[in-house]
Amino acid sequence: RVLKSDDGGVVFREIYVVTQDRYGVFDVYVSPFAPDEAMIATGEGRLLETRDGGVTWRIARTFPEAIVKLAANPAFPSERYAITTKGAISRTFDAGRTWTSIGGANASGGAVSGGEIHNPYENWGFGFSSSSSSFDFAIDPKNPATLYLVRGDLLLTSSDGGFIWRKITTLIAGKGTALGGVAPHPGDSRTLFVVAGSDFYRSNDSGATWSVKMLGTRRPLKKIFINPRRADSMFVTVGR
Repeated sequence: RVLKSDDGGVVFREIYVVTQDRYGVFDVYVSPFAPDEAMIATGEGRLLETRDGGVTWRIARTFPEAIVKLAANPAFPSERYAITTKGAISRTFDAGRTWTSIGGANASGGAVSGGEIHNPYENWGFGFSSSSSSFDFAIDPKNPATLYLVRGDLLLTSSDGGFIWRKITTLIAGKGTALGGVAPHPGDSRTLFVVAGSDFYRSNDSGATWSVKMLGTRRPLKKIFINPRRADSMFVTVGR
């Protein structure tokens, strides 16, 4: 189900419900320039969009697997990414009318050479599960061609919009602890935040070195959200 509030969260009303519980809604994207325009990703592999605040919906695209993540270029919201359960990444430059695959589980490759991973999915066990909590995807707001991908204890980055990826070494690499969320600083591309287990990590040099902060909980940290207009205002979600 998707619920909407028009009064700051006092009252919510249902604007969409899936036909079968097992499909679910995995992500929602709302246009920052047109709040009545939104897109949702479902376990059926469907992208649905509304242009009237959820009164009516239409199928914008159907993918062969469930879609677990939607992301958009903050400077150019018509450029969007959709990531499926099998790790395939597709991109659109026209707000979802047409999509192009930029790599994924069905693509050839997977070899590592010179620190670069070409299509880091098929041979690296990057198939995603709709129930997996150790997955995240983020776009650098200052440089939208720079992407970040979390899977298990791996942190990957691409500087060319997802065609070539390389691994970033983290403090938890090889320790069996899964990373949670990843978030680049909205005003400084060299500053990067990740969570792993119950710890919060920060890098000021694009992941070359890290500092760690314990947040006083034993529960796993899941996602990081940063206020794009006030970067010192941050939120971290905590799991069970």
